[in-house]
Amino acid sequence: MAGEYGVTGYGYRQAVLTVYSSPTDLGLTGITEIFFKQPFNRLGYAMNFSFQRTYICPNPFNSCNVQIQNPSMDLINTITQYDLKKYKGRPRIEIRAGYSKERIERKSEANKLKTSLPLIYSGYPYEFYDNKILGGRTLNFSLFDGQTVNLYGKAARFFGTFAAGSRLGDIVNAMAKYGNFQIDTEGDPVSGLLFSTRTKSKLFYNGRFILQDILPALGRDYGFTMSVNAQGVYVCRTVLASAKPGLPVIISAETGMIEQPSRVNATHWQVKTLFGLPRVLFPGDYATIKGGFLEHYFGKNNNTVSGLVIDCDYSFADTTGECTYTVAPEGEPYVSMPFLQQ
Repeated sequence: MAGEYGVTGYGYRQAVLTVYSSPTDLGLTGITEIFFKQPFNRLGYAMNFSFQRTYICPNPFNSCNVQIQNPSMDLINTITQYDLKKYKGRPRIEIRAGYSKERIERKSEANKLKTSLPLIYSGYPYEFYDNKILGGRTLNFSLFDGQTVNLYGKAARFFGTFAAGSRLGDIVNAMAKYGNFQIDTEGDPVSGLLFSTRTKSKLFYNGRFILQDILPALGRDYGFTMSVNAQGVYVCRTVLASAKPGLPVIISAETGMIEQPSRVNATHWQVKTLFGLPRVLFPGDYATIKGGFLEHYFGKNNNTVSGLVIDCDYSFADTTGECTYTVAPEGEPYVSMPFLQQ
């Protein structure tokens, strides 16, 4: 339930939605904070939101559905008053959520809470509706990732040629610059080697879509995938070699795991945790699932499985909150592009 402390000592499950309005003629930006309700203050609303992120990104767009119960008219106006025919000038909304020990009692303390919670989503509204219900009303709206909202209307295409022997990383970065979005090709130890690869033949593009067509095709040819992180930056990761950066995050009953892990297929595992415990994980994170249930598969005294998080489903509501992760023990999503392994 809202505000329940729990035995882990992580604090209260909390969330903050920050609405940045479009710049005025003076260059200023108005801000509205929406807090998840808690028993120790009267600042918040009942709210819920849900979205997915994946290591495998054939579709470049990612949306987040949000619902606020009994919103004020000022809040509704802040979120919904923009030109529906244009993408420029829409408010930007950032979502921070997880567990925090901060117990703020007034809006002036918002930054204390925000700095204690991870940023898990940023985007712009593109669809909303307001429903009257018995005893109140609900505001529902959907968000686009921060990088894709400006591309959705104009759908960036590329016209140009790359000579044989061009560096793969230079091609990918040129696409990002041409399409006016941010991209990261250096996120794991083997990405640098992959993106230094030289093309064997000339590449010619005559108006093909960058995000929907060109980059997915290059990923299939050279062995990398894309996902969008919380800041709206496209992250490229190789699928041709295992990448295990740093120590894994331990997912167990003691750190927030709920129910039992389940086997998705011969190599992948799915695990569910309380929202934000042991922390909010994103595609590309390295994790270890730990539990006695795994001994049924790996034998006595072998109760762990480690791998790369390749798929995440986030769900936060007034009474419940959970995250569902798919973990690939070999460190890569083999089944996404099986022909690359042949």
